[in-house]
Amino acid sequence: MQSLRPLIRIAAAAVLAAGIGAGPALAQIRVAATIKPIHSLVAAVMGDTGEPGLILEGPASPHVTALRPSQARIIEDSDIVFAVGEGLEAFLHSLMESGNGTKVVALAEAPGIELLDYREAAGEEDDHDGKHGHGSIDPHIWLDPANGKAMADHIANVLSAADPANAPRYDANAEAVSRDLDALESEIAAKLAPVKERPFLVFHDAFAYFEARFGLNGLGPIVLNPETPPGARRLMEIRRRIGESHAACVFSEPQFEIGYVTTVLESTDARTASLDPLGVTIAAGPGAYRQMLTELADRLAVCLAAN
Repeated sequence: MQSLRPLIRIAAAAVLAAGIGAGPALAQIRVAATIKPIHSLVAAVMGDTGEPGLILEGPASPHVTALRPSQARIIEDSDIVFAVGEGLEAFLHSLMESGNGTKVVALAEAPGIELLDYREAAGEEDDHDGKHGHGSIDPHIWLDPANGKAMADHIANVLSAADPANAPRYDANAEAVSRDLDALESEIAAKLAPVKERPFLVFHDAFAYFEARFGLNGLGPIVLNPETPPGARRLMEIRRRIGESHAACVFSEPQFEIGYVTTVLESTDARTASLDPLGVTIAAGPGAYRQMLTELADRLAVCLAAN
């Protein structure tokens, strides 16, 4: 994706080039990100100008997280917080109304982001799990590397506006991210090509962006609201759906307690594996986003290819 940057940055680039031997200028802004995939993109765009803070580092779901005091302090100490948006991080609503001076950048609203609606869950709905609870727009935008490119570009624009001295560095880093994600998309497409027609189910609707980008045969989620387990009638319907569709795999997630997946798989030939949309076990940093998408593709390929 080519950035359309203000022409004034040409002059800034010339000034920076004259003093490039002195090393990078440290960012004059304090930056944080809510979840690890977004943090990784921000860290890659910032490069050696500074290190962003990470608010949600563990396995807890951002849908339901209540901030600890240490996490709230990261926000309070930041000039800019990059997030997906209130559809994912519910705690942002109170933050955006607090008036503490922190700028919250909702990347779901960035130019070039392709948004998808939530899908219907596989099988019949019952009274206990028929609602997403998070709105109609699927907020898991980072699982499409094309959206990753758009986010990196917007992150560079926001940082450049707040820290013009480092604008050329942010621009160059965002363009490097874009090139790397183009290469990664080709790698993943080649890896998944042999299994893209094999049907599968996911625990909750976190992977539609990844499925759409790579043309996978996902049958949808088991539950709509990941905080509410499905009832007995729903479990029976899901099991029937798995059998009729010949689903090869049912994928769980480390963010949620999903002991009933074993119950769902009884009397079916489907296998189970875990897909991690947040990179829980991956070290935070600029390389985490690439590693997370790569591991996601690897787990899909292995489970779907098994006989």
